[in-house]
Amino acid sequence: YSVDFTGNETYTVKVRDIATGKDTDTAIEGVAGGAQWADGTTLFYVTEDEAKRPYKLWRHRIGQPQSEDVCLLTEENDMFNVHLGKTLTGRLLVVGAGSTETDEWYTVDLAKGGDAPLQLVQARQMGLQYNVDHLGGDTLFIVTNKDDAINRRLMTADLAAPGMEHWKEAIP
Repeated sequence: YSVDFTGNETYTVKVRDIATGKDTDTAIEGVAGGAQWADGTTLFYVTEDEAKRPYKLWRHRIGQPQSEDVCLLTEENDMFNVHLGKTLTGRLLVVGAGSTETDEWYTVDLAKGGDAPLQLVQARQMGLQYNVDHLGGDTLFIVTNKDDAINRRLMTADLAAPGMEHWKEAIP
């Protein structure tokens, strides 16, 4: 769970042992919102810069100090914010770097464990907006404004080759 002790929407993530009902020694400071579990030993979280812009994605191992966490992504462009979540199946961690007009998404296949690499779906292109989800199997579902689709269109791609050159239209 995450707690904001100061009221400035910067959180401390704590881990509770479900069997005992007691908090563990794990405390991850400076988190922008919550965290997402990969498995029973690994979680991912985002931190903010001085302007309170979410910009770094981290991997944390339970039982290790926060100083040993691995930064997986740093968003240098101050027009973009980093956010994370999971797909409907829970198989993929999805990490977005987005602005008001442009998106860029990454996935981590949690079925491969907490050490699975960050995979780019599609590199950002000014004006290209898209969201990704996974409903099962090896297919990624993409809702996008690609090709001037004002009301969006539904595309699919294989998880192993998710780039736009492989997108197939499912619903125009």
